[in-house]
Amino acid sequence: MVQVYNDGNTLAQPNLFSFVTLIDSIVRSKTKRAAEKAESVLFEMYDEYKDGNLDVKPNAKLVSIVIECWQKSGENDAGERAEALLNWLIDVNEVEKDGEFMPNEFTFTSTISAWAKTRKFGKAAKARSILLKMTEMQENGVIRAKPNTHAYTAVINSCAYCENDLLEKRDALQIAVKTYKELVASTHAKPNQVTFATLLTALRNLMPADEKRAAAAKTVFQHCADAGLVTELVLRRLQSTLNADQLIGVVGRDAVSSHGTVDTANLPKSWTENAVHERR
Repeated sequence: MVQVYNDGNTLAQPNLFSFVTLIDSIVRSKTKRAAEKAESVLFEMYDEYKDGNLDVKPNAKLVSIVIECWQKSGENDAGERAEALLNWLIDVNEVEKDGEFMPNEFTFTSTISAWAKTRKFGKAAKARSILLKMTEMQENGVIRAKPNTHAYTAVINSCAYCENDLLEKRDALQIAVKTYKELVASTHAKPNQVTFATLLTALRNLMPADEKRAAAAKTVFQHCADAGLVTELVLRRLQSTLNADQLIGVVGRDAVSSHGTVDTANLPKSWTENAVHERR
């Protein structure tokens, strides 16, 4: 596109629409190396803008779309590449001092999720570090976006599916619990039903099947019930974390079927009144 224009075809001068359309088509293609190609176009777009073509000025929203593409790419280095792109945007925002380049909630959360979906050791710590960076930048007035429920939950999700190594699992459990406690204490975000389901998954995957895990799961479920956010997903995660006797001890014998499952219809209405229930 740019080369054709540089070769003398003035009708081929790139504009914002042409670049955005190209990136969108690459992202939607879901082909191998789509994220790398979209990132290359993004950088080309910024270079054109810096060379004086003000009509192709990128923004944080477009960068976030490319980061999300890395998140969904399945590439082994998706976490590193997404974080590198986030850091590039942070640097550009510092240089340009233009609100359109300011990273937002989606930018940070997509980067955290990119780490969560990798199979790299230490991914929980990496995800946590991005959340802390977001918090620090917001408190220092560099960005406006505060860590939201999705950002905290994405960190917990990175912990839930870490590699099967004892030290890795120990560290991930600590990060998951600490992040959850910070979310509970937050003045601008609170756990939702996905948070509770994700934390129960982390407890199931990171702790041995003993009474300590059962007690932790019971506490998390009680928080969920108190918030009125119990859903079928939360119940499935609870059922997979507890044995039959432990499950009865948490939800009551009448709520557990002969097959060992729990239906939201058999629970107190207050436990589910604020939940957005999954579509069947």
